[in-house]
Amino acid sequence: MSDERIKDNISANIAYYRKRAKITQAQLAQALDIKSTTVSTWERGASLPDAETLFKICDVLGVSLAMIYGTDTSAGLSSFSVSSIEKEIILAYRQADEIGRAMVLRSLGIEEVIEKSDAV
Repeated sequence: MSDERIKDNISANIAYYRKRAKITQAQLAQALDIKSTTVSTWERGASLPDAETLFKICDVLGVSLAMIYGTDTSAGLSSFSVSSIEKEIILAYRQADEIGRAMVLRSLGIEEVIEKSDAV
């Protein structure tokens, strides 16, 4: 993964996970004891937080470093670029109960594919 792609991922993911946590830039800045303009600078990609601050961001937002870097392969999607709405859909699916998940799979027409792969 190129340095520019990593930078873009980090910038986008700080904004994405901050919004998902329903935290403002000012609230994140306060939790990190920094200026709120610094958070804006990160989210625009003008600069990036240092390594220690990245760990603090992960702690505040309740995410892993791999999620912030955009390299979390636990979903098996490492070769795909996932948009914000797709991330929301995946998270909602993961939080759904068994019936909700079955409804999603059925509506997407992939229910049989899952059943066949489970049988193997």
